Amino acid sequence: MDIQLKYGREKVCIRLPDSARVRVVEPVRLDPPAAEGLIRKALEHPIDSLRLEEIARGKERVVLIVSDKTRATATAEFLPFLLESLASADVPDRNVTIILATGSHTGHLPEEVDQILGPGIQSRFRVIDHDGENADAHVQVGTTSRGTPLLFQREVVESDCLVLTGVVGFHYFAGFGGGRKSILPGVAQKETILANHKLMLVEGNLDEPICPACANGVLEGNPIHEDMMEGARVLNPAFLLNTILSPDGRIADVVAGDPWRAYESGVEKVRAFFGVSAEQKAKLVVASCGGHPKDINFIQVHKSLHHAFELVAEDGVLLLLGECAQGIGSKDFSAWFSTLDLRSVARRLPREFTINAHTAYVTMRKALSRRILMLTALPADKVAAMGMTRVESAAEGIGLAAEALGAIDDVMVLPLASVTVPQPKSCSGGT
Repeated sequence: MDIQLKYGREKVCIRLPDSARVRVVEPVRLDPPAAEGLIRKALEHPIDSLRLEEIARGKERVVLIVSDKTRATATAEFLPFLLESLASADVPDRNVTIILATGSHTGHLPEEVDQILGPGIQSRFRVIDHDGENADAHVQVGTTSRGTPLLFQREVVESDCLVLTGVVGFHYFAGFGGGRKSILPGVAQKETILANHKLMLVEGNLDEPICPACANGVLEGNPIHEDMMEGARVLNPAFLLNTILSPDGRIADVVAGDPWRAYESGVEKVRAFFGVSAEQKAKLVVASCGGHPKDINFIQVHKSLHHAFELVAEDGVLLLLGECAQGIGSKDFSAWFSTLDLRSVARRLPREFTINAHTAYVTMRKALSRRILMLTALPADKVAAMGMTRVESAAEGIGLAAEALGAIDDVMVLPLASVTVPQPKSCSGGT
């Protein structure tokens, strides 16, 4: 049996024995209608909310938060409809500010802003590129019950009509993206973001230093999510519009309305579209990220590794296809692999914590508990340093898997591992 899988901008052939039991696991196949209809329907029939026109009428400081360049959200497609709603409410352009929610990421060039927002927006409206490093641009509005100082972009705090936008999708430690993440980390100061993200650490536990509830699809009991929600509620956002994107980047659905109830609806839609059962596992899992740009660097590839790993039997093998044409994708990531000693790394996490440090730890943990083969452009020594084995071809990977397993007889194939998210039966909501 031959299966074609994406690798970078190309495809590779995975040749499996005809006698093998092969299961191809993918998200629900989505064929959405035209985006305009989905956007208009969501705005005209908001969830547990007045329409945006009614909410915004008479407001003088309307702020729209939009995602930065690291998040595909289709902002340029839905933003004109939000601005149309504001115009219908007689809100003049000068009363509208658009803020790019960079969180702890870098800022944008003018041409990148145009790509995100669409042409002509910068010339009509005030646009702010959030800078989490700029202390003077933030205002403290309190502290969460977990001790996170709430420092947010001044214009967001002073808004009298705050509108959140973004995309709902699985997130490997916040449970889901979208919703409250527009605020925290989106427009928060670096100190706030770091304090929130460090909530994933379990103090003093070198064997389990990462809170198990900080995981894909988990909201109930997830301290990072709950802290984000507490912080976001302080700013009392007025309205939310979030998209759900198909694997090829099209708008598959739109939720709008009350920032909490509409987001909850989006979460349940994402579970239905992209969640797969984590109950059945396989001796050999062959996973493609889905090609470029989902495998542009290892930091991106890790999302697919994270998903596929959950479906590998305890004595099984994972063959991961991730080109990594732009290398690791982080300056400090590889430094965490000076030793493959989990307890040593766990000791360092509290005092040297970064998101990439967390990614390095969980990568190492996976590599030390399963045989992971990787078809990649990364140098063999970098792959070996992470505890994995680089292969030159898919055929070599299948050959090594056969040696390790004795035979190729039970295979699971994930053509779109980056958006195929294993979910246990017990996984629940809790937004």
